[in-house]
Amino acid sequence: MSAFNDAKFPNTREASLGAARAFAPNMSERYTKERNRVVPGHPYVSMLAPAIRVRLALEREVAQIALDEHEKVYKCQKFVQEIHWRSYWRSWLEIHAAMRAGETWKAETTEFEAANSDELTAQIGDWARAAKVKTVVALKPFVGPTDDALDAVRARLQQNEIGLVLLRRPEDAAGLQYATKGFFKFWGGIKQEGTLD
Repeated sequence: MSAFNDAKFPNTREASLGAARAFAPNMSERYTKERNRVVPGHPYVSMLAPAIRVRLALEREVAQIALDEHEKVYKCQKFVQEIHWRSYWRSWLEIHAAMRAGETWKAETTEFEAANSDELTAQIGDWARAAKVKTVVALKPFVGPTDDALDAVRARLQQNEIGLVLLRRPEDAAGLQYATKGFFKFWGGIKQEGTLD
C-alpha cells in the first residue's frame, strides 16, 4: 500500500495556497536533502503539483510563498527551481507547438511571442485580420498562458468574424485516456496504442 493513498491533495484555490503556506518552512535546504526520500507521510514533498497543474495555484505564487518564508533565494533555491522547472517545460512545449503542428498537418505555421495574454490576444487578432484568414487553426494547449488566453483570443477573433479551431495531435488525443492514474498507467497505455512508433 502506498503512503500516498492517505495523502490529502488540495482541491480548491484557497486550500492550495494554504497548503503552500503550511509547507513553506520545509521549502528550505531540508527540502533539497530530503525531497527524494520515501518516508511515511512524505513530509518533504509539497503535494502541490496537482493544484499547480490545474492552475489552482500558480508557480509564481508558490515561489513567492517560499521567498517570503526564507527571505533569501539560496535558502529555498531547490524548491523554487523545481517549481520553475514545470514552467520551463510548459513554455518549451508551447514554443515548439507551431513546429509540431506544421510537421503533423504539413501546414504553414506562424509563431507569436507575447509577454502576457492581452498582448497575445492582440497579436493573433491583428495577424488574422491582416492575413485575411477566415479561420485560425491551432493546437489545443493543455495548460499554461496560451490556454489561459483562449477565451479572450476567441472573442477577439469573433469580433472580426474569424473562427478558431483547436486540434489535438493524434498521439496526444490517443494518450489522454491514459493520463488519469499516474505515469506508469499512461506509459503502458501509449505503448499498447503504438503511439511510440
